[in-house]
Amino acid sequence: MAFCPLVSIITPTFNHAEFIGPCIESVLSQTYSDWELLIVNDGSDDATGSIAERYAQADDRIEIFNRENIGVFRLSETYNLALSRARGDLVGILEGDDVWEPEKLRLQVEALASHPEAVLSWSRAMVVGNGLNEIRAGHPELRNVPEAWRDNDPVGAALNGLYLSNFIPAATILVRTDVIRQAGGFQQRPGLPLVDYPTLLALATRGPFVFVDEVLAKWRWHPNQVTRLFHTEIITRVRDTALSHHAALEEPIRSRVTVTRRQIERKHREEVHRAYVQSGRYKLVQRRYREARRDFANALWHQGLARPFLRLQALVGIGLSIVKTDLEWIARLLGKTDLSWNGVSSKKDTETTPGVSS
Repeated sequence: MAFCPLVSIITPTFNHAEFIGPCIESVLSQTYSDWELLIVNDGSDDATGSIAERYAQADDRIEIFNRENIGVFRLSETYNLALSRARGDLVGILEGDDVWEPEKLRLQVEALASHPEAVLSWSRAMVVGNGLNEIRAGHPELRNVPEAWRDNDPVGAALNGLYLSNFIPAATILVRTDVIRQAGGFQQRPGLPLVDYPTLLALATRGPFVFVDEVLAKWRWHPNQVTRLFHTEIITRVRDTALSHHAALEEPIRSRVTVTRRQIERKHREEVHRAYVQSGRYKLVQRRYREARRDFANALWHQGLARPFLRLQALVGIGLSIVKTDLEWIARLLGKTDLSWNGVSSKKDTETTPGVSS
C-alpha cells in the first residue's frame, strides 16, 4: 500500500548548500514521524541539489523536484508545484535555510486535532544567524498581539493585526491541505517576492487559528536574503497587498475589521523609513559608504520619519558614512552587541548565499 503521510512539508530552496543539510536534519529529528518532505530545488547552481538527493536516497519520505530557476517573483509557482504533489492532510512550510525544533510537528498536529474548527496552527520563532546563533528570541511583534488576533477568533479578527504587521512566522505555519487548496493555493502579488503574507490574508477569512506558545522554528537571517535585498520594495508591495485585500472584504468579515486604510498607510510609511535606516546601518557594516549615505538621506527625506531616535540614527549615519565607519560602536555603548535591535547581524558578513525568506 502506498505511503500516505499526515503532514506534507514544502521546502523551496535555491543555492542553500550551506543550509539545506541542517534544514533536512531538523525534519528527520522530529519526534513526530508521519510526514513527507517535498523539496523543490529552483535551479540551484551550487551543491544544494546533490546534498538534498543524498538525504532522499537514504529516506523514502523525502522527494526532490528539480526545476529550472524561475526566481522569487514566481515563488507561488514553486510552492504550488509541491502543493499539487502533497498527500498529507496538513501542509507545513520550511524553507531551505530555516530549521524546526524537534517537537514542532507533534505539538502542532496535536493542537489541530484538538481544534478541528481551526484552519491552521502557528507558533513563535527565533531569529538566528548563519550558524544558528540566536539573534533575537521569540517574535517581538507578539508582545502586543491580542488573543483575538492570535487565534483569528472571530474569523477575520487577525486581519486587524496582519494589515499592519505580519506577526505570524512563515516557518511555523501548519495548515489544513483542503483549506489552502480551496483558497486557491499559495498566493503572490506581482512584484512581491514572498507568498506567506498574501496567503495568510486569504486564510484569515476561512477559519480560526490555533497558536502554540512555544518557539518551534528558527528563522535564519543572512546577507543576501530576499527580505534584505528588496526590503523597502517588499514593504511597499505589502502595503499595496493589504490595501487591496482590505478594499475587497465582504460581510461578515468586514464588520470585524476595525483597522482603517489610513492606519495601514501610516504604519507602512513608518516601516519604509525604518527600513532605510536599517539598510543604511547594514551597508555601513559592509563598508558600502556611499550607498549607506543615500539610504540615510532617504530616511531623512521620507515624510513618515517622525520618531526622534530614527532621525538621530539617520543623521549620525550620514556623518559616519562620510568618515567611513559604522554605527555599531554606538550600539555597543547602548548595551547592544549587534544589529539585532533592527534584525541585522553586526558580524561583517561576506557570505553570498542567496536565500528566500518571508
